[in-house]
Amino acid sequence: MKGRALVFTDVGRVEVEEQEVAGPQPWEIMVKTEANGICAFEVHAFTGELPIDWFPAVMGHEAVGTVIDTGKDVTQFKVGDKVSSLGFSNYRDYYSIWEGQASRIPDEEQALHHWLGEPPACAVNAIRLIEERNPGNHVTIIGCGFMGLLLVQLGVKHGMDIIARDLNPDRLALAVKYGARTDAPDESSQDVVIEASGSEHGLTAAEFFVRNGGVLCLFAHHLPTRVCNTNQWHMKGLDILNATPAASRDWTRDFQEAVQYIRDGAFDLKPLVTHVFDANDPMKAFETITKTRPADYIKGVFKFN
Repeated sequence: MKGRALVFTDVGRVEVEEQEVAGPQPWEIMVKTEANGICAFEVHAFTGELPIDWFPAVMGHEAVGTVIDTGKDVTQFKVGDKVSSLGFSNYRDYYSIWEGQASRIPDEEQALHHWLGEPPACAVNAIRLIEERNPGNHVTIIGCGFMGLLLVQLGVKHGMDIIARDLNPDRLALAVKYGARTDAPDESSQDVVIEASGSEHGLTAAEFFVRNGGVLCLFAHHLPTRVCNTNQWHMKGLDILNATPAASRDWTRDFQEAVQYIRDGAFDLKPLVTHVFDANDPMKAFETITKTRPADYIKGVFKFN
């Protein structure tokens, strides 16, 4: 069987290739991709801001789809199940994944791109890591893009007093809808500041707002060229928390919990997935995001069906 794959061949170049599809291993399910999210990681690889030396490569790690085959040892899924999943290199028509890294979503669900499980898992991991430090309840989130707004949703559910910061009034309005405040925090007043903008300005603001001995959480994907004031971090005695999947105690658990939060309505991706792109034209998607990004853009996904 053959299927499409979106291959990053060089900086600024993604091509659609037909590739042979291998069947699932005994412990795997094979999924026909319906949608796959576009993450800042892929965007930075496309622009060359993130130097990588492994082109050509198939990227993608936020897939949802329908099970079309199962390995002989699979017990949790059957053909026809709709699933959200983890995994890498799944900008493809078909991919296989260990059944423990997939989660069933409602059979009647049509808009599968509202069930991207990997990004909410990042938010689950971050909130868990922050709570383990027990720093206090006053939290500022800098950057109300897709991930920042997911953090707002989950932080409010966990009882945090959240102040949202962003330059875009429409995104701030969404943050307020989810339960955040938008008044400016005082200098050195916040127990936790989550940097979710990915910008140097965001880092500077985080250093300014977090209290002595507080938690500065680096959540956004920052480029290697970012400048930060480590002297400020040292003199304020900050706890620097890198809340990435690599820091998770159990990434599969975080993912399963995140999908359950979507089921329960704690995470609402519907207002956040603003643009759907045809997988047959990946260049249009990445050029739209990087060159002519619409004012209302929050999150883009590839539609494979």
